[in-house]
Parts: sequence; C-alpha cells; structure tokens
Amino acid sequence: MKFFVFMPLLILSLIIACVTTPGTDRKQLNFVPDSQMNQNGEQAYRDIISKAKLSQNRTLNDEIVSIGRRIASASGVSYEWEFNVIEDKETINAFCLPGGKVAVYTGLVPIAESNAGLAAVMGHEVAHAVLRHSAERLSQQMVLQVGMVITSMSYKNSKYRD
Repeated sequence: MKFFVFMPLLILSLIIACVTTPGTDRKQLNFVPDSQMNQNGEQAYRDIISKAKLSQNRTLNDEIVSIGRRIASASGVSYEWEFNVIEDKETINAFCLPGGKVAVYTGLVPIAESNAGLAAVMGHEVAHAVLRHSAERLSQQMVLQVGMVITSMSYKNSKYRD
C-alpha cells in the first residue's frame, strides 16, 4: 500500500491524541492512558528501589519527604506520591517516574547546598510527572515506530526496490 493511504488515519490519530497539559495549557501528544503510565512507573520504581541502597540518614530522609510532600501538595495532582533517598554519593541526580515516584541520590545533596536547592530540583522532577512527560515521550516514540513501519511497507512495495 502507498503511504498516502495511511495519512488520513495518521492525522486523525494525532488530533485525537493531542491533549492539554495541566497548568501550562501546552498541547502534547498522548496515546497512553495515565493508569497504564502510573502502573509502569510504580513497577519501575519498585524495581529500582529494591536494587538500590536506601539512605539510613533519618534527618535527610525526613527533609526530602517533607520537601517532596509540600511540592506535591502544591502541584494539585493527587498521585500516590512517594519520596526516597538513594545512597550513592557519585550520582548527582534525582528522578520522578509516572504516578509521582521520586528518588533523590545523596550525591545531589551537597551540590544543592540547601533545602531551597533541593526543592528546586525536586520541583523540576515533580513537574515531569504532573506534565506527563513520560507519556508524551512514549507517544512520540510510538508515532516514530508507526512512521518507520509505513516507510518500510512503502519501500517493500516500491518499484525502486532492488
């Protein structure tokens, strides 16, 4: 089949999957339901946390959880938020998976310098979940894969093929 046969279907799919992000009113592509993304986020988080060495520093853990809860509350999104500190002084990073699963590596703490610095980083991570960036990225990958399949099919049926 020719590529143009799939164009109306592709355009319709893109229009249907276009959603507006909360708070920013930015349009984004989203083919994946929140329930599936949240389940995937939960599973990935459990896997990471089960293999990681969690911090035993009660003071640091309490600070991270406290900062995270305040940010999550301000986000207005009612995920089952979870915050953990992973003991790894070499990793200067934090992440948030779909559904509000957040982890901060101990290597980030000295770089952040203060609770305000930690809040800035954690706010950035929480925003990824709130704005559904993972679902958007996955949806973009799905479109790319469909495009590659269509291109491949068009090439296989092409008179220019070797």
